[in-house]
Amino acid sequence: MKISTLITICLLTISMAACRPGTKDLLSAGRLAAIPVSASDLMVDGTDNLFSSKHYIKFKADPKDIEEFIQNSASIRSIKPEAFDRGHQYVPFPKDADTATFDDRHEYFGKDKRWPWFDPTIKVRGRKYTIDQDQDANGGEVVIDDEKNIVYIRVYHS
Repeated sequence: MKISTLITICLLTISMAACRPGTKDLLSAGRLAAIPVSASDLMVDGTDNLFSSKHYIKFKADPKDIEEFIQNSASIRSIKPEAFDRGHQYVPFPKDADTATFDDRHEYFGKDKRWPWFDPTIKVRGRKYTIDQDQDANGGEVVIDDEKNIVYIRVYHS
């Protein structure tokens, strides 16, 4: 990527997260399109070691640009997402999961305290695309909150 392009991304998003080296590589590992130019509130972080990695990306964008992002992403453009609404929500596991009561109508996910900004909870309207693992063991998911126009991406390698 040209340095001028990287600077432009930084200025457009007003976020140093876009300047973080490797964001393009993370998207590439998930076989995902570039983050839309209209994106704001961009956050990127994660962790890796010799054997595995997990990285998180969050951004807000215009609905039209989110749909374009999906259509330009090879890993998710031809799959049907899991839809969420008031009757079928995407919510975090309760803090005390050992004694909590779970509602079978909903899907649960684990929150990582290291990234409190990565909270893909969907209670009204949204969807989740699962990125199947490729031959290099890269996979993940894209969760879209259609009420707030926020995209949550988790890319992992195992």
